[in-house]
Order: sequence, then C-alpha cells, then structure tokens
Amino acid sequence: MNTLWGILGGGFLAYLLSRKKDESPPAPSPASVPAPPAPGMRPLTLDDYVRGCEAEAPSGSLDKATLAGFRALTPYVYLIWQVVRGEAHVRGWYRPPACNARRGGASRSRHLAGYAVDMDFTPAQTAALVDKLQSLGAIDSRKRVIAPSRWGDFVRSSLGIDENVGLKIYASGNIHIDIGCPPGTPLCDPRTSDWLVVDV
Repeated sequence: MNTLWGILGGGFLAYLLSRKKDESPPAPSPASVPAPPAPGMRPLTLDDYVRGCEAEAPSGSLDKATLAGFRALTPYVYLIWQVVRGEAHVRGWYRPPACNARRGGASRSRHLAGYAVDMDFTPAQTAALVDKLQSLGAIDSRKRVIAPSRWGDFVRSSLGIDENVGLKIYASGNIHIDIGCPPGTPLCDPRTSDWLVVDV
C-alpha cells in the first residue's frame, strides 16, 4: 500500500509541478508600446532597443522592468521622426552595465535603464530639427540655445506628457534624447530638466 501510494503520490506531485511551470506568466512583450502615429511609419522594435548590446541583452530575455524605458521613450522617438519628416536609424538605446562600459558610457547614464536613445540623422533631418527649434524660439538664428524650455513645452504639449526632456544635436548628425528615470530605478539618475545642446 505504501509503495502504491508512493508511486501515485509522486506522479501527482510531478503533475502539479508541471502545471505550475506551464501556467507561469508569459515573458513580457512591448505590446503596450504606442503604435506609430503616422501612416507608413515603421514601428519601433526590441531590436532597436538593444542595438549594439545584443550580446549582453538579447531582445528575448528582457523583463518588465527593463522594458519600461522602451515604453517610456517610444512616443518621444516618434515625435522626433514626425518633426524631421522621416524615420532615423536608432544607434543605441538600452545598455546593460557591461555594454555601457564597453561603449564608454557614463557611470550614471540613463542608457543603463533605457531612458536615453541615440539616433543617426541625415543632413536634411538635422536641418529640419534645427528649423523647428528656431521656429519655437529655443535657439536663435546663429543656432545658439536661448530658451531650452520652449523645446520641452513643445514636447509636453504634443504628447500630453508631464516630463522634462533633454536633447543634444551633434555635428556628426547623431542626436541624443533622454528623460528622467522613475525614482528607485537602479543605476539611473531620476533628476532631469529641459536641456538643449546644439553643436552644428
């Protein structure tokens, strides 16, 4: 009897454990990421999010906390694409510590939590963004920054998001956008303000 119960009990226990494994929640997906706002605009993907750090952060291995930066910054990327009237190549976004160190990132970089993104612009796209900043009164005719908050005001009114935003335009055509991380986000400074650097 004890032997029979041992066999049946052990089988039942194995069955319960297999059900628990099968019923574990699925891996998080970026399904809640906003869709592109313009017809024909390609959607951002996790391949964009981990570009340059694929070895350290395979796109299929990201947990919910790691995906938070992807969801948070996606609307800003789409807005920039609308301003420059075209998509731009995403150079780098989320960087786990090992990748951030390999790429020479700052120790408190917002890339560490996915709250910063770098993109490559064509000369025409860079010119379109500069024109927009001038029309907002954020920079003057000589491309000197005079009112960075006007860029932030434009972003907030366009997206309906109460968040400060930083923007840097490099002479190379690379641009950097970042926002503050939520308080308590590991490795990431939550403080931010409207800041603007135009180096063209």
